Amino acid sequence: MYVDVKDSTGKVIRKEISYSIIAKNLNISSFTADKTSPQNVGNYITLKANADGQGVLQYKFIIKDEKGNWYKLRDYGTSNTFTWYATQIGNKILYVDVKDINGNVVRKDMKYTIK
Repeated sequence: MYVDVKDSTGKVIRKEISYSIIAKNLNISSFTADKTSPQNVGNYITLKANADGQGVLQYKFIIKDEKGNWYKLRDYGTSNTFTWYATQIGNKILYVDVKDINGNVVRKDMKYTIK
């Protein structure tokens, strides 16, 4: 990539830089729970994410309650599943963040209710 700059006398100076564009190619194809919503308090629900990307992918699972409070269920790890023990009633949004070897992150969510 380069740029030419011309002054009022017609003198031109050119500067250039080299760079590479790397495709992100990180995608979450599905984020599912092994039990349909709604579920009762005290149930174990296994969350699973399927994703494609570069290198070994890492998965983080997060939950947001209906009051807007965020909680990390599990920090980044190589397992694409997490078993959540539902302890509070209410409407939730569950999230999975997937990170590739280059540090790129994508997120997918699902709504879930505990009664």
